Amino acid sequence: MKTVSGKSKTVAIIQDRIPQYRVPFFTRLSLVGSEDNVDYKVYTSDLDPFEQKNVFLQASLKNMRLRFPRNLYFHYQLDEIAKSDIVIIEQALHNPILLARFILDSKFKRKTLFWGHGGYWTKKSSALQNKILWFFVRRVSHFLVYTYGGAIRLIENGLLLDRITVLQNSIDSTAILGQIEVTGASDHSEWMKSNGLGSSNLGCFIGEFKKEKKLQFLFDAVRAIKLEVPDFQFVYFGYGEGLDSFKDLCKEHSWMIFGGVANEFEKAQLSLAGAIILNPGRVGLIAVESIAMSCPMVTCRLIDQHAPEIEYLSEPSTILMTEFDVKAYANAVVQLLNNPESKKAMSQSLKKLQPLYTVEVMANNFHSAVMGRF
Repeated sequence: MKTVSGKSKTVAIIQDRIPQYRVPFFTRLSLVGSEDNVDYKVYTSDLDPFEQKNVFLQASLKNMRLRFPRNLYFHYQLDEIAKSDIVIIEQALHNPILLARFILDSKFKRKTLFWGHGGYWTKKSSALQNKILWFFVRRVSHFLVYTYGGAIRLIENGLLLDRITVLQNSIDSTAILGQIEVTGASDHSEWMKSNGLGSSNLGCFIGEFKKEKKLQFLFDAVRAIKLEVPDFQFVYFGYGEGLDSFKDLCKEHSWMIFGGVANEFEKAQLSLAGAIILNPGRVGLIAVESIAMSCPMVTCRLIDQHAPEIEYLSEPSTILMTEFDVKAYANAVVQLLNNPESKKAMSQSLKKLQPLYTVEVMANNFHSAVMGRF
């Protein structure tokens, strides 16, 4: 369904910060929209952070930030956004001016949409925060929710099904798959050699080094695994406050390697090496990377700590979960390393999920919902 010929519709997406993994999604969304005369423009306080010029429409979003009692963003100069045919706001309470302008004002309520997880999943929130959040959620015209689990939570809190679209939140998994396809045996062999890797018993960590990832637990677990699997190697990819600790460990243990920040090329190499993803802490979009890489993941059962994207994986076919106990966790990894047939079966099950979780699917779901609101 196209808009009236020759007349474009404008959609303002308010995104205070554009994380790097969102750039491919906004790029794809812009392309899909152009086919239907829909101009998506992302308003951000973090303008062009990755020098992605002319990839998708961006505009500066003015705000003042207050850090008490939590980060609050008081946006101003919103007249251009107000002229848009549809306004899409992150599900967040740190934007009080946006919420007041576009949800409480009846002039804008009909054309304002939320997008996000559908409630609080990984952050502790007070009863008052929850009450305020659901007050606003019930007043938006439509909610673009990341996952089916989020949709269920929205319905449980009073939002009607016809006001919900599930996006299937994703990263650019297509880029990882493309890199796997074009990597030759010699290139992969050279990568393994350059990183000091040679074992088929390979584990990896990909992500930000922060407390939610249970890093000390991970340190203890990999050492326990090494005692049971002598040729086990572990490679860390990531960034953050815990980086120095990782580097110190690599100096102490030659079988631990720090690989920098993983891009699509590194993820493809880990896939070709048959690595297992060790992620005892919070699981979010790493679930999509596990699927794209066809690398089984081992994590822990954590109450109210995993992001909703963990629902993409099912135990035991595509993910293994243990109690939050180093010995239990290490044993599960050792058993998987010692059972290549089980590992291969999990990898094949992950490959079957690959068509479901891509930025192409996500952008199409997003755009279809928007077209239904005109």
